[in-house]
Amino acid sequence: RKAWKIAAATEGLRDYMIEQGKAPEDVFLLPNGVNTDVFRPLPKNKELLAELGLEGKVVFTYAGTMGYAQGLDSVLRAAAIVKAKDERAHFLFVGDGQEREKLMALKEELGLDNVTFYGSVPVEKMPEIFSITDYSIVSLRNIDLFKGARPSKIFPAIATGTPVLYCGEGESAE
Repeated sequence: RKAWKIAAATEGLRDYMIEQGKAPEDVFLLPNGVNTDVFRPLPKNKELLAELGLEGKVVFTYAGTMGYAQGLDSVLRAAAIVKAKDERAHFLFVGDGQEREKLMALKEELGLDNVTFYGSVPVEKMPEIFSITDYSIVSLRNIDLFKGARPSKIFPAIATGTPVLYCGEGESAE
C-alpha cells in the first residue's frame, strides 16, 4: 500500500493492484523474459536423443516443477490417448516436484511406455533439451487464480524456436 511504484509480471496482477487502490501510473508491467544469448535455436543434440532412446520420435516436453498447479496428470492421460494413435509420439518430463512420484505411479498404472521422466537438469542444459523437443508443454489447472498467470517457462521455449502447447485459460492463452 505504501510502495512508490509496483512492477507487475502480468496484466492480471497490474489490474488487481489498480483495483486495490494503486494509481495506474504507479503500477507498471514488467513481464518475465529470457536470456536469448543462452536460449536460442540449436541443432538437434543427437547424443541426447540416443541417450534417451528418442531417435525418430516426436518429442513433447514438459520442463519444470511438477506440482499440483501444473495438472500433469491430465498430460499423462493425454499421452495414453496419443499412444493408441501414434507410436512416434513421446512425452519427456524434465524436472522434479511434489507430484513427481504420483505421476510416475500413474505412468505405470496407465502402462505408458511413451513417457520418460528425466529428472532435474541445470538451466544451462535446457537449450539442449529444447533442441530435441518438437513441442513444449506448459500447463496450468483450470483455476481462476491461474487465469492471470503468465508461466515463465513459455519464454525459453519460444526463444529456442520450440512451439508451445499451452494448456490453460486466461492471459497466457490470450
